[in-house]
Amino acid sequence: MSPSHIRIDIDRFARVADLSVETAYSILATGRTRISIYLLSRAEPTLTLESLASGMTRLDGVSLERARVSLVHEILPKLEDYGVLGYELQGEELSVDGPIVGLEDPLGVVVETVETPVRTGVDR
Repeated sequence: MSPSHIRIDIDRFARVADLSVETAYSILATGRTRISIYLLSRAEPTLTLESLASGMTRLDGVSLERARVSLVHEILPKLEDYGVLGYELQGEELSVDGPIVGLEDPLGVVVETVETPVRTGVDR
């Protein structure tokens, strides 16, 4: 399965998270961070790390372990540092709050990537 691309409206994200547009661009620079924001904007305030990592695996094609490590050591701390969300991880239980969590009109849309066959120049 090829990874999906998440498209997030920068201006709306900046407004919702109370950030400058420049900071919003910086946060949204990586695909896994966009996927996390997409998933968190649809999440309940209490979820499991497993469910969030599974969503990332489904959309990005990474292993579950890689998704978990990325969330715990990179993405969640970065989002907390920018004030986009607060989180607490107790074992597998993840509690999140902040302006991007559980939105009525969630952030982002999934754009499926399609692998284009490579043309060899030889017709059969």
